Amino acid sequence: MAIQQHDFVELDYTGRLTDGNQVFDTTLEEVAKKEGAYKEHAHYHPAVICIGTAQIITGIDEFLLGKELGVHTAALTSDQAFGKKNTKLLQLIPLARFKEQKIQPMPGLQINIDGALGTVRTSSGGRVIVDFNHPLAGKNVTYELNVKRILQDITEKVKMWLHQELHLDAEVQVSQGIVTATSEHEIPPSIAVEITKKLAPILGIKSLEFRKSSQQNTTVATPIVKETNLK
Repeated sequence: MAIQQHDFVELDYTGRLTDGNQVFDTTLEEVAKKEGAYKEHAHYHPAVICIGTAQIITGIDEFLLGKELGVHTAALTSDQAFGKKNTKLLQLIPLARFKEQKIQPMPGLQINIDGALGTVRTSSGGRVIVDFNHPLAGKNVTYELNVKRILQDITEKVKMWLHQELHLDAEVQVSQGIVTATSEHEIPPSIAVEITKKLAPILGIKSLEFRKSSQQNTTVATPIVKETNLK
C-alpha cells in the first residue's frame, strides 16, 4: 500500500549527519545507546506523523509520498532538512544582558531569548554573538526510515496526533462524525478551534469536542468545512 497525502504513518527513524555519520536523532533506544546519543529523559518509541502537515522536516514528508511500508534511506540536502545558514539570524547581544540574568555565556551554550532558542558562538569584549539558526542548519543529513504501518482507525489517528503535537494523552471516541477527546487537561477554546481546523478536513469529521475528565464542561470546536465521508 503506497503512502498518500494525509495518511497517518507509524515509523521509526534514525537521523545521521552525512558528513561523519554521527547520529543526531533517533526513535530507537538501542541505536541511541550504541551511537553515544542516548538521552536519559528522552522517550524512545515509534513516531506517528500525518503526511503533508509539516509534522516532520520537508524532505521526509516529500520522500515518503508514494513509498511502500518497510525500510527506506533518505539522503537530504540542507534545503530539504533544516535549511541553510542565515547570517541574519546571527545577533550581537551585550554581555550585560546575560549578567543581569546571572548567565555566563560560553561557546556552545544554548539559551532562550524572548522565546527564541539560540546557541552562543563567541563571547569577548563585552559582546556575545548568538546564532538563532537551527543547530543543524547548513548540514546534509541521511535518515534511515522504517515505516511500520498506516493507521486506519480515526480514534487512533486523533489520539496519536494529540500525543505527538500536544503531549496530550486523551481517551477518544467518535460518533456520527463528532469526535470527543477526554483528558485531564482543559483545552482553551482558541486552541481547540485551531486543532479542529487542521484535523477536520483531513479526517472528514464534523466537529471535535474536548472534555476535561474531572468536569462536565465541554469545549466544542466546529469548523466551517465541507462534510466528507469518515476515513
